Amino acid sequence: MPILKQGSQWGSIGGTITDQTDLIDYIESHGGDSGTPFEEPLAGTIDGTNTVFTFSHTPIENTQSVYVNGVFQSSISDYALSGTTITFTVAPTSPSILIITYQY
Repeated sequence: MPILKQGSQWGSIGGTITDQTDLIDYIESHGGDSGTPFEEPLAGTIDGTNTVFTFSHTPIENTQSVYVNGVFQSSISDYALSGTTITFTVAPTSPSILIITYQY
């Protein structure tokens, strides 16, 4: 069962996430501490080699949550954020669902 962090809340998703739409629906229905965050899929090639992905807006510091296949990613060990670019420590493999939630 995938584990998610939403704001400062940790929890698991009941059922199965089969695609990006399922994950977005879950995130939209579970607002964080500071209101409902903006969420979107990360843009970039998911091929097991590419580590750099982009999104639309620069988030307010420390409001972002990044998920790979429904699993929360740590900004300390799993990725680096610079503006609207995320660089993963390990390249996501295909097929993967990459989602970022944030406030801007």
